[in-house]
Amino acid sequence: MGTNQVYPTVAAVIGRTSNSFQPNVTKLGLLTAGTSVADTNPSGGLILVRQFTTVSEKAIQSDGAYVPVSPSNNPTLIGVPEGSVDSSLAINTTGTGSQAPYTNTISLLGPVSLTQRGTIMLDTTDPITDLSESFRPELNGSAAAGTGPALIDVQGNIQSLRGLTASGLVLNDTGYLNLIKTGQLSNSTILAQPIGHVQTPPSHRTNDVLLISTNNRDFGKRGGVNTLVANLYQIGPLSLTNDSPNP
Repeated sequence: MGTNQVYPTVAAVIGRTSNSFQPNVTKLGLLTAGTSVADTNPSGGLILVRQFTTVSEKAIQSDGAYVPVSPSNNPTLIGVPEGSVDSSLAINTTGTGSQAPYTNTISLLGPVSLTQRGTIMLDTTDPITDLSESFRPELNGSAAAGTGPALIDVQGNIQSLRGLTASGLVLNDTGYLNLIKTGQLSNSTILAQPIGHVQTPPSHRTNDVLLISTNNRDFGKRGGVNTLVANLYQIGPLSLTNDSPNP
C-alpha cells in the first residue's frame, strides 16, 4: 500500500451498546498503528523518527454483531484475513455458518479512517483464510519476449511524457501528469491524478486507448480525456510479475 502504517487485529473488552451481544466479552478489533512520527530537530526543522502511535481503532462486526475472540465464545479462534487492494485495506469479515467462517466478499476500508469504501467478491467458493498484497495478472508477461506491457509506475508528478509511438503502454501516475505528447498511441492506458494537457490528437489514438483522470482537471474532457473519476484512489504501486527470463 505504500504507507507507514500497520494494521494488526487486536482484542478488547467492549461494554454493552445498542448491539445485541454479551457485555464484557473480549471482542475482535482492527488497529491502525503509525510506525513513524515527525519530531523536532534540535538544529531546526523536523526529523522522521521510528515510533509507534495509535492512529485509529475499529471494532470488527459480522452481520451487525461484534466478533468474540475468547475461547469460550469462539472455540475455533476465528480471525479475519487482511490484505490490501491498491490504496485500500482489504479485510474478509467472518461469515455466520460454522462450516463457512469466511466469505468470499472482501470489504475495502480507508487506510486511516477505516470507513468502508466498497466491497469486491472473489470468484471462488473456497474459504478465504488469508489475503496478501494485491496483484494484477493482466500485467503478467515477459518484456524480454515481447508479451508483456510497457509499464511506467510513478509515485509523484510527471512534467511530460513525449515519444514518437507508444503501444501496449500502462502509465500509472499517482500525481499530476502535466503533458502527454506522442505521435501514435495504441493499446494503452494512462492514468493520472489528474491529467493536464494532451497533445496526441484522437485521430492518432487507435485500438483501446484509455486516458483516465481525476475530475479536478482544469480542462474537463478537452483533448479526449473522456473518463473522469471523482474519487480515484491510488492504483498500485504496480509491477510486472514476470519481467525477465533470467531474474
